[in-house]
Amino acid sequence: MKREVAIVCVQKYGRVLLMRRSPTDPSNPWVWNFPGGVIETSETPKEAAVREVKEESNLTCPPIFLEKIGTYHDTVDQLELHVFTTEKSYGKVLLKDKEHDRFAWIDPSEIRCYKTFPLCKEICKNIIGANNV
Repeated sequence: MKREVAIVCVQKYGRVLLMRRSPTDPSNPWVWNFPGGVIETSETPKEAAVREVKEESNLTCPPIFLEKIGTYHDTVDQLELHVFTTEKSYGKVLLKDKEHDRFAWIDPSEIRCYKTFPLCKEICKNIIGANNV
C-alpha cells in the first residue's frame, strides 16, 4: 500500500536544514533528511508539511510561504513524496523527539558530504541550483 509523505526543504540565509535520524530510530538510523513525515488521513499535504516541520524541528513555517516543488514517487518504499520549500520560518531549531539526534544548516553544495536519501541531493541540485552536488 502506498503511503503519502510531506517533506520541506527549509532555507535560511542560503543554507538548508538537515536533520539526522537517531541511531535508535527504527527507520533509517544515521540518515540525514529534510523535516517531514506521513500525511494523516484528515490532512492536505501542505498541512502535513507544516505540522511535521513543527514536530521535528520546532520551526513554524506559515503555509502561505510554502511552495510545492514537486511530487516524487519512490517505488522501492512505496511512497508518494510531496516536496515543499520555504525561505520563511520562525523559531529556533530544537530536537524535541527521539527520532532525530542532530541537525545542521548546510550550504546546498555540501549535501554530497552527508548520508542522505537520494531525493535530498536531487532537491539541492535541481531546485536550489547547487553546483557540484
